[in-house]
Amino acid sequence: MVKSILSLSLFIHCASLGFAQSQWIIEKKWAFKTGDWVRSSPAIGSDGTIYVGSDDDN
Repeated sequence: MVKSILSLSLFIHCASLGFAQSQWIIEKKWAFKTGDWVRSSPAIGSDGTIYVGSDDDN
């Protein structure tokens, strides 16, 4: 039998700062500063890349 582990992350954005937080391990995984507000959910590409857009047109 193959065992699998489900790892969930909570993606939070506040003003122009975005970061990911693991649900079970209380430590910041990554952070980045955007040029403007983030008004949408992140998207995950087929290769696992996480894309986040902001109102700064980048």
